[in-house]
Amino acid sequence: MSRFESTLIDCPLCGAHADRHEVVSQTDRRGRPLRSVVCTACGLVFSNPMPVAAALDDFYTRDYRREYQKAITPKPRHIIRAFRVAKRRLEGLQPYLPKTGRILDLGAGGGEWVHSLATAGYAAEGVEPNVGFARYAISEYGHPIAVAPLEAATVEPGSYDAVTAFHVLEHLRDPGAALDRVHALLTPKGKLIVEVPDITARDQSTATKFHPAHVVGFTAETLGALARRHGFTIDADLTGRLNGENVALVLLRNATPVPGAMPPAKTVPRVKAALARQSRFHRRTLPNAVAKAWRAGAERLATRGMSGRRIAEKVLGPAGGG
Repeated sequence: MSRFESTLIDCPLCGAHADRHEVVSQTDRRGRPLRSVVCTACGLVFSNPMPVAAALDDFYTRDYRREYQKAITPKPRHIIRAFRVAKRRLEGLQPYLPKTGRILDLGAGGGEWVHSLATAGYAAEGVEPNVGFARYAISEYGHPIAVAPLEAATVEPGSYDAVTAFHVLEHLRDPGAALDRVHALLTPKGKLIVEVPDITARDQSTATKFHPAHVVGFTAETLGALARRHGFTIDADLTGRLNGENVALVLLRNATPVPGAMPPAKTVPRVKAALARQSRFHRRTLPNAVAKAWRAGAERLATRGMSGRRIAEKVLGPAGGG
């Protein structure tokens, strides 16, 4: 993201100034310049300088999918992978999703989670800034997808029983503002289900954790504190249990934000210790690379010549096809 205009910012969680920011990396996972810091007041990790909002919006609208997935619309292997993840999420979230109702998915991508929710009987909608992926989702599955960043999307306030955001908040310059928008979209008893990468996860070394699209690095503690500051309480912490080592929280809409909420004091030393692993090679690096290559090949074979709807039916069962 260094090719875009950037500015120095205060901590997006607690507002601490630059004297409380400790540099943890000067490069991204490919060795390109990218300055990442940890806030020694609260433990949040973030890019600083931070790309300006217009640069991020433009990047996600036009270039993100092309740069990170080498595609302008979802490839079949991406689709089957996303439907398999969606199926596991549906199973893991059954105790926490409303029985019926209206659900909005943020960062809907190619529409696989929205289609899975609709197949399960929900009135499902999405918001997706990337034009190619959003238009594919609309054309292939026929569900409502707003083609815009969250702050610009036309969605009805106070009307959603649940909002989901899987791997979205780490992409946002101001995740607190996004939580405020979600708070306004939910019904009084609505839920936000959010998942983000865990910056302290042990499945990769620090040197491979930083890349331009992830401008904020969370832990369960920092995400929980941010949520409390913006009017949510934690209903369930599913970190490490929903999808790999990711942070996953089920949040309840609360009428009263807690402006000064902070993570536990132990968060800062825990984050700093986890980020001390700097080697580009990790005990799982080679096995992960082999497994990734094998999986990609198997996905290509399993989806050759198949549409998104046919893949949905293959993964979800006959109801997933229509």
